[in-house]
Amino acid sequence: MSTLTYPGCSDEAHPEIFGPGAMPAQPAVKKAGQLPDDKIRQFFEEGYVLVEDFFTPEELEPCRQEILSIVDNFANRLYKADLYSDYGLFQRLIKLENDFTGASILCMKLAAMPKSLQNIWSNERLLNVVEQLIGPDIMGHPVWNLRTKVPHHEETTVPWHQGKLWYHSM
Repeated sequence: MSTLTYPGCSDEAHPEIFGPGAMPAQPAVKKAGQLPDDKIRQFFEEGYVLVEDFFTPEELEPCRQEILSIVDNFANRLYKADLYSDYGLFQRLIKLENDFTGASILCMKLAAMPKSLQNIWSNERLLNVVEQLIGPDIMGHPVWNLRTKVPHHEETTVPWHQGKLWYHSM
């Protein structure tokens, strides 16, 4: 019996403990948006790095507008009598979830990647930083291209690091 494999899949595993030894070689010449060496070291020593104001409001505004359009579509589909149009983007989704249990999950199951989110995912500066952290072989899975999160909603709660599943034996 043969095993079905998909393009890009590998049985190669990297169980190394995450730390400074796992840090890929850094480029000799920094690319646009790449972080200074001390920030990369912090990521591998402390497990996180915070980069404030990485994207400009102008870069993120198309995403906000497309997400607002997605929420508009759900409001129209879920409740034509009251679209909650007097609420802002985030409050509107919370109101929909409160009145229609599961609305925020439906928003995540669109099976469509808005162009503005594609642009953010493929942003050269962002990919340059990701390359610093994981090396040049970069893949992203769009299954959760819009992950809504409303307060006190257990169904959309995700552990801080989804990859923790693979570290259960360490």
